[in-house]
Amino acid sequence: MPPPKKRQTYPAKPAYSFVGDCAPLSLFQTVRQIVTSRIDPNAFTPQTGQADRLSMLENSSSHPSISAIGKEPRVDSTAAERLVYLFISVTSGLISLFENDRLANDVLVWITDAGESANATSAVNYLVLAIGSQSVDGRSAAGLFQHAKTLALSSLGGDLGIETVQAFALITIYMLRACQINGAYLFFGALQSEIFDARS
Repeated sequence: MPPPKKRQTYPAKPAYSFVGDCAPLSLFQTVRQIVTSRIDPNAFTPQTGQADRLSMLENSSSHPSISAIGKEPRVDSTAAERLVYLFISVTSGLISLFENDRLANDVLVWITDAGESANATSAVNYLVLAIGSQSVDGRSAAGLFQHAKTLALSSLGGDLGIETVQAFALITIYMLRACQINGAYLFFGALQSEIFDARS
């Protein structure tokens, strides 16, 4: 039997992103392999009677007081460049969605252009800053993440572009770094299903 046709989404620029049957599984398996080889070989094995082990792997939001619907978070342009470099550092080798040499400049241009704040591009930029600030300022990262997630979810109703794919991939990375494994897998799987429905 021939393999299923791969589904890709194409942006206006000459780039593409594969979102097929194995994309979320492959990412999850890569992260799983890193965790089991460096932390604990049984880290992903559910064992009855050991709730402490499972709670170590799956955290709830560390900042539950932050509202998912609220005002747009303030973005400090002086710290943005540093956060972009931290983002590049923590995602290097795991995911490649941008031209890293232009990313800091693109984010700084986006910050100065306050006119377009509620779109998928904004969601991507907020997520870049959120992932960059995860290890520096968890509360700020959570606020940026919640706002970006709201923007990303609202972009599912319209035309699915490369920014939406990038946003959901970044949501997955943020949640994996926050040890919210089930949520990360769910968001990436939801995007895959949405793209399949849009292409059908």
